[in-house]
Amino acid sequence: MEETEKMNSYTRERIILETNPRLMVHLKSAIVKIIILFLIIYFYSWIITMVVKLQTSLTDIVKLPLLSATTIIITILILALVIWVIWDLISWKFTKYMITNQRVLIQKGVMTKQRTYIHYEKIQDITVSQSLSERLFKSGDIEIFGGHEVTRLLLKNIPHPERIENMINQKIEGEDLEMERPPETSKTDKSIMAKHGEKFKK
Repeated sequence: MEETEKMNSYTRERIILETNPRLMVHLKSAIVKIIILFLIIYFYSWIITMVVKLQTSLTDIVKLPLLSATTIIITILILALVIWVIWDLISWKFTKYMITNQRVLIQKGVMTKQRTYIHYEKIQDITVSQSLSERLFKSGDIEIFGGHEVTRLLLKNIPHPERIENMINQKIEGEDLEMERPPETSKTDKSIMAKHGEKFKK
């Protein structure tokens, strides 16, 4: 999770927090694909051996190119799974959740960008849910509802959902999420304070 203080020079919109979905939870389907991929590779020689035996037994009945066909099918399946997993990783990289000083925003899309957002004054309700796997990886889903039934924003597999929920509630209440900084003291103030100190020293 990465906190920034980027500033949009046109709208004066500041990004308070920017993050991706939790990787391990977001890529659950990719993990299943990787397991299938390893199983195919692991049993590849066994599958080919069984196909050779089957083809030998069927040679007298009908001529079927089972071996070459099976090899092609397995190769295509492996390539498809690899490309699918890579695509899942890329889509995760291009999915961003942003909490700004004006709104909650989701930006996603590899080929085409899609931005969905809701301003704080339009938020009516927030629902936070966590599955067992999400609790293990400290992530969850935050569903934000606006004034209309169709207005819905889903931050899926977002890290530390309780923290994000608190930040959103603070902004709804109008609280400033900036870190409090001590006011800068001008040179004039410093000189007055110095003189005042010297006066008492005397």
